[in-house]
Amino acid sequence: MSSNPVSSLADSFPLDAEHAGEWALLADVTAAFAQNPNIHDTLSVALNRVMDLMHAEAASIFLFNAAHTHLHCEACAGPESVCAELADIRLPVGTGIIGRAASASAPIMVRDVSHDPDFAAHVDQQTGFQSRSIIAAPLRVSGEELGAIEVVNKKTGSGLFNASDSAALSMLATAAALAIRNARITAELVEQERMRRELELAREIQRSLLPKPRPDFPVIGLNIPAREVSGDFFDFYELDQDRIAFNLADVSGKGLNAALMGVKASSLLRGLGRRGLRPGELLAVVNDELCETATRGMFVTVITGIYDRRDGQVCFANAGHPPPLLLRDGKASRLDNASAPPLGILPRQTFMETDCGLLESRLYLYSDGLSEALDESGEEVGIDGVMQGLQRIAGLPVADGLEQLARTAITGSGGQNQRDDVTLLCVKG
Repeated sequence: MSSNPVSSLADSFPLDAEHAGEWALLADVTAAFAQNPNIHDTLSVALNRVMDLMHAEAASIFLFNAAHTHLHCEACAGPESVCAELADIRLPVGTGIIGRAASASAPIMVRDVSHDPDFAAHVDQQTGFQSRSIIAAPLRVSGEELGAIEVVNKKTGSGLFNASDSAALSMLATAAALAIRNARITAELVEQERMRRELELAREIQRSLLPKPRPDFPVIGLNIPAREVSGDFFDFYELDQDRIAFNLADVSGKGLNAALMGVKASSLLRGLGRRGLRPGELLAVVNDELCETATRGMFVTVITGIYDRRDGQVCFANAGHPPPLLLRDGKASRLDNASAPPLGILPRQTFMETDCGLLESRLYLYSDGLSEALDESGEEVGIDGVMQGLQRIAGLPVADGLEQLARTAITGSGGQNQRDDVTLLCVKG
């Protein structure tokens, strides 16, 4: 089939008054496809025009579904009752004359459908229509099979379709196939732009929820998403003039769903945390809430704690998160505690608490985007690698040290794309 509908028609129809109808059809259909973004409406108009030109009783366009397993009626012209019934019909690939035409290389003319082994008689039975003769043409663009167009029952003369009908239908099929592909490309671009804007808005909202750095404040955090939005989050806020609450969490998965889950978990941790609950109690309450309302299969690992500036003590609890690390006198060590399951999996859990002193020390929380980052040899750095990284930044200001750790995690794999969100939080004693 030619990729140019004008040249396709010109091969069969000279520029004379006898064939003015075919040229008018081409002009009208091409203009309609260019002007109307609603491909369904435009195809219906085109089918009515070709049905009138060929003096036929009905016409329809069937398109493949996304999986290419069935054909469905995208547009129809003819008796309203027939078109209404066709809208619900799904034909397996290769079924019927139109199914054969969808994979053909040229139009198919069937003078008597009762003698064609591919005729789908059950469609006539369902619609109440009586098909006698059919002409059908494939819809194809650049080798891609989109479906087929068919015209049924010629009403004039011998009642049989002829070569002129075949050429006209081939022309319309080419124009329709191009319009369908262009409409799909346009729809995909519009959807991509919509999603981009939604993700950008989600990222702005998410970033606005993270606490802002405060000069000379003992807690600072950093979050670098692997995508537009992050499944990690951190938070810190003052409970009173002496105590600071903090948390760092990692939601299962990535992208928008993880970010939305993170916003919910962060809101619960902050809202309930301001009531003065101890870290273990806070995790238990938030866990029960997430078990009731979270999307099935999603969960949150989190460490939450309270830092008391009066004596430099920290109390924290862990729900399935990598263990926090303590940096003291240039040496890093892990603070292993009884880690319970992540939040959102099992209700009515108990979360054990751990106390430690932070005088002249730093407590580091991190997401697995740091510990599972790849080194130059392509191996995960692991918790030991994170500890070594902490020891290398021991002499740096906290903010500079966090930036260096994150940068190393992102670039250490030889320039590969960032695999996961990287989030860090430091409590400085």
